[in-house]
Amino acid sequence: MPLTSGTRDKICSLDTIKYIQTVIKVTATPSWVNCMPHNYGQASAGMIKADQWHMLATIYLPIALVTLWGYENRL
Repeated sequence: MPLTSGTRDKICSLDTIKYIQTVIKVTATPSWVNCMPHNYGQASAGMIKADQWHMLATIYLPIALVTLWGYENRL
């Protein structure tokens, strides 16, 4: 369904973004993995680069979303 002028669909909630930020902060990664902004999703983090998108999609989001979805299913 296309968006109409003046409306926006939310992809995820603020709580989900905060949870992803927490996962980024506490996840131990090998030394060869470049740093990811701990404040990802906030304007102060700025634009993330291609390698950071890759790390987000292959490391942090799978961890965050699987644990988040698993937790929600147990409730």
